[in-house]
Amino acid sequence: MQKRPPGERPLTHRPGITILLPSDASTGALASGISTQAAREMGMQSLVVAVKECVDALKISGKCGEKILKPAIQNHLTRLGLEADAEDRSLFLGAQLPVWRSKDTREIEVTAARRKIDLVVRQDGKVIGLIETESDLNDLRPVGVTRRNGHYDVYSIARDARGAWFHSYKSLERMAAALWYDAGLAPDALPNVQSDDPGVHNPKGLDCILVTGRCRPSDQAILAPRLLALGATLIGAS
Repeated sequence: MQKRPPGERPLTHRPGITILLPSDASTGALASGISTQAAREMGMQSLVVAVKECVDALKISGKCGEKILKPAIQNHLTRLGLEADAEDRSLFLGAQLPVWRSKDTREIEVTAARRKIDLVVRQDGKVIGLIETESDLNDLRPVGVTRRNGHYDVYSIARDARGAWFHSYKSLERMAAALWYDAGLAPDALPNVQSDDPGVHNPKGLDCILVTGRCRPSDQAILAPRLLALGATLIGAS
């Protein structure tokens, strides 16, 4: 049996996570299929509904994150009158700021230049949400770390209420770090955070949306604690 590294949180079932998958998908224990109309009726915020509406209309195959999901979502939001800043050209997430903790070394990785968020969404010049897209979340493991070269699974810099790091993905931690720094909070303070409260991890309550072409039930379970702590939404196309 593989040993759990020090500081790594065990996985637990956490109800109430917002995971939106196709209404005809087999979704596993943490989520049920939900339509765009149902999302509206549940009172979900307009940006989440708009992104899901776009994703529901797409035909997804292969490596779809960069080539299909990101441009389609950007174009859809632009048609709705929103500004979707691709690759964060306006530097919402500043340069050389620490963003995640390596699963290989368990140390905070140095940011040599800057980390680029896929889409920073603004309405009337004000940031209302962050969106990241992935083709899949296949690098996630319930214990340990994948050995794929350039893997995307990481730990968070912040800790949960019990003092353990969250299992996470590079794209999700880019958004998490940006939410922290946008609130005017210091990089040195982030490693000292120990909470499950979205009000702590996402002080301004901005929409934080991770969209993936394919989402396994295990992906939902692994990311659920981090999504809950950020008040974030996971949208799966299939």
